[in-house]
Amino acid sequence: MLELDSHLIEHIISLAGEDAAWAAGCAAVGRAWTEPARRVALQSITLRDPLPSRSLTALLEREPSLAGAVRELVYSQVCDPAARPN
Repeated sequence: MLELDSHLIEHIISLAGEDAAWAAGCAAVGRAWTEPARRVALQSITLRDPLPSRSLTALLEREPSLAGAVRELVYSQVCDPAARPN
């Protein structure tokens, strides 16, 4: 099986920009692609709840080195128009 240089893998994944779906697809290619793809996917995180999701917390606890990949953390409160008082 052909193995690509890690710099080439990182370059290919970086072409995704902030496209988490692209990064997830790259992570599925193989073991050498997983960590670089996760770093791309975690560059920008948007939370819809003030508390971090359990899955994100669990991931960062398992692999604390990935926390350094986060460049932007946004809290976006979702407003339900039906929940507004009249």
